[in-house]
Amino acid sequence: MANKNRFECIGRLARDPEFGVTKSKMAYCRLSIATTRKYKSSGDKKEETFFINATAWGQKAEFINEYTSKGHLVYVEGPLTNNRWEDKEGNKRSDIVLMIDDIQLLEKKFKEPAEKTE
Repeated sequence: MANKNRFECIGRLARDPEFGVTKSKMAYCRLSIATTRKYKSSGDKKEETFFINATAWGQKAEFINEYTSKGHLVYVEGPLTNNRWEDKEGNKRSDIVLMIDDIQLLEKKFKEPAEKTE
């Protein structure tokens, strides 16, 4: 059987998106998506919440930054990647990140406009 790296989930943004631009002027946006799994164990209803780290690039990042905020219900899809780095103490660290290929807003909730300072 062929390998397939595709992940999809529906969840709420656990915090406001973190938007930035690289030195090469590529927009990116980091998200944390909370998704809940409901199940039964020994006849009792249980639920478990997972937090998925995700990153979007380019126009998707700009869209996410402009139209979403903490609590927004979204559908996301894309491949998983392993992010590796070394911390300040020299310890090797890693985490799994969803690279967003597709995002859909699942409710009509609008981001509050930024306050104007004059």
